[in-house]
Amino acid sequence: MSNKTAIVFSHFDAKNEIDEYVFYSLEKFREITDKIIFVSDCPTLKYGDIRRAKKIVSKLIIGRHNAYDFGSYKRGFSYLVSESTFEDIDRLIFANDSVFGPITALGPILDEMGSRPADFWGMTFSERGFVRDGTELVEAVIPHLQSYFLVFKRNVFSSHEFQRFMSVIRPKKDKFDVILKYELGLTSFLADRGFRYDSYVPKEVKFEDTHSIFKLWRELVFDYGMPFIKYQAITVYHADYSVLKDRYPIKFITANTQKRNRIEKTALLKRKLVRIVKRIRTYWRCKQL
Repeated sequence: MSNKTAIVFSHFDAKNEIDEYVFYSLEKFREITDKIIFVSDCPTLKYGDIRRAKKIVSKLIIGRHNAYDFGSYKRGFSYLVSESTFEDIDRLIFANDSVFGPITALGPILDEMGSRPADFWGMTFSERGFVRDGTELVEAVIPHLQSYFLVFKRNVFSSHEFQRFMSVIRPKKDKFDVILKYELGLTSFLADRGFRYDSYVPKEVKFEDTHSIFKLWRELVFDYGMPFIKYQAITVYHADYSVLKDRYPIKFITANTQKRNRIEKTALLKRKLVRIVKRIRTYWRCKQL
């Protein structure tokens, strides 16, 4: 365990809960450092989950900010900057709850990447992003490190450039606007200012589109030692995650996937009801003319 590493963990849950797969991640992160800043974009969390989380993390920050993962990264980073121990940190990690894992030990990965000349790095690199064309999102070539797990050396996170980038993060109504401005923008912002970057999964692994990280999950895990699997690989691409049973407690994946499906079905039903109510109101207005 290293007290010179700090992790800002971004969390959100539609039911205001901390799921078991998240607790599992936090326990594994605790093997790296006891300085974990847990930032939830929920208005509140269940009392039992708060009590349990406080036994694992060093700081718990709860409250809506409506800026998605980067809003949580900003809050956690701001807290660290305000702490007297900030000067003792030499590695900063941003991580979020959009992945299951770690499937393999993180320590050796951090050691390997720490020995490389990169100033910051991520698990995966993609050349594919998107831009807005009016109201439409269009895929484009935008090289970037994917933001579910990012690591910064001290020369980066202590720089005025990095701190300025973090300070201007603002709420966005659309999640894709956050991705456009902050996830897709951070890599080029830092690279343009002379900071070097790298990825654990070799850049030669080509992501043909923005969904490649979901579609290529098996190759990433088994061929390249990727320690995480994005939840969309399962909910959207129906990945057979049973092959991970010797590496990860897959019951956590099953429980979370079932929960997401229930939430999505409920949301779909609500949208249908709203449309029906609108049609009924329109019908009666027309009848009264």
